[in-house]
Amino acid sequence: MSGGQEGIAEGKKVRGLEDKSFNDSDNGENQQQPQTDNNLSTVQSANLSNDMVLSPNRPIALSTLNSHTSLFGFLNIYKPAGITSHDVVAVLRKTLKTKQIGHTGTLDPFAEGVLPIAIGKATRLIEYLSDDKEYIATVRFGCSTNTYDLEGETTFTSDKKVTKGEIIEKLRDFEGEIEQIPPIFSAIKVKGKKLYEYARKGEEIEIQPRKVTIYNIELKSFDENLQQAEILIKCSKGTYIRSIANDLGNKLGCGGHLIKLIRTQAGKFRIENSVKLEVENGKLNNFQFSTFNFQLINPIEILDLPIVEVDDTDLENIKNGVQIDAKRSIKSDNSQFSTFNFQPDKDLSPYSPNALLPFVLLVYNKEKICAVGQIESGIIKLKKVFL
Repeated sequence: MSGGQEGIAEGKKVRGLEDKSFNDSDNGENQQQPQTDNNLSTVQSANLSNDMVLSPNRPIALSTLNSHTSLFGFLNIYKPAGITSHDVVAVLRKTLKTKQIGHTGTLDPFAEGVLPIAIGKATRLIEYLSDDKEYIATVRFGCSTNTYDLEGETTFTSDKKVTKGEIIEKLRDFEGEIEQIPPIFSAIKVKGKKLYEYARKGEEIEIQPRKVTIYNIELKSFDENLQQAEILIKCSKGTYIRSIANDLGNKLGCGGHLIKLIRTQAGKFRIENSVKLEVENGKLNNFQFSTFNFQLINPIEILDLPIVEVDDTDLENIKNGVQIDAKRSIKSDNSQFSTFNFQPDKDLSPYSPNALLPFVLLVYNKEKICAVGQIESGIIKLKKVFL
């Protein structure tokens, strides 16, 4: 939960998971579960579904789009504060004339920053994206709330003033792998009910701590008069930034809550390369989209999967659902497999301890994604096909 994930429940705003796993049903629009493509023989040999994705990326004018346009790729959107992640998806769905759109991890309405959007069949690649996040969180000390952020009810106040040195010292407690208790106002399910459902009814429920990893946490600035700290946090999925704000306040003995959150990075999507959306009267500015020329990001540039270049023979096999001979397709000098210490002549034996390797991206003509596969016992088994 490296970023403030938010759930909207029947007209009332509630806190949700700040960065749930990509396969969580509450996390995002149209996120696809892992699946193996069947009936591959029906794929025609002519059209690759990612024809609209080129490398380097090219702008696509909205005037060229229609309901039959096949888009395939990612958008790096900057979600402004004051709207939901679903609002962004809904407007893009209408603007791009496609229903197949999803985001990779919800941001709370009050939060802003990087919101990766998958377009077309790229929604089926969400699970393969790197899920580390980076945030700039603004924490106000002297007051705690029941939601751990500025939208909750005050539960504790203190006149104690903290210093910059005290904050730096306590931040060290959050470095590395830690156990963290999620907020009661979150979408985690316990005994079949979401935590915020217990909170609304005033029911007590035991919340188990969860292990998360904080790769980096540092104080960027501190206003001693306002008792507000700006903190940079780089973390794993499942991290609640609101919990860090609350726990830091408790450690300092003065209370604290999150008042602002900016997601600066999600995997390889960075804030400096994002497209910022505009809001007027609490709604996205549709006029902006009417002249919006966007650039779809080729998934090859975003995914951290090793790439296997396929030839015409492999391409035909993929179209017909035939598994690929890994020995023939992967050369021993392929630098992309050096991380796995991969040696085709040794590691492709069915008896080898390395016979099952991570997922690979099958690419044709250097830029067109054909499939996602997995190397097992000397062959590349097809998991998802995009032809």
